[in-house]
Amino acid sequence: MKSVKIVYHRDEGAWWADSPDMPGFSAVGDTFDDTRKLALEGIPFYFDGNRPDIVDERMENGASLKPTRP
Repeated sequence: MKSVKIVYHRDEGAWWADSPDMPGFSAVGDTFDDTRKLALEGIPFYFDGNRPDIVDERMENGASLKPTRP
């Protein structure tokens, strides 16, 4: 399976994530940790139960996040 990129954003006290590799995908939460958890849990659903080999997580400013265990 390929890699996917997840981008995290913060706007007016809420966090959200989207992906240029998964059209229509998004996750929203009150905290960064909640949003990250929802985003990572949602990836397999997008790909019918398959998880990409690499999940490239970034903040909207381009900063890379340390990978988490699947």
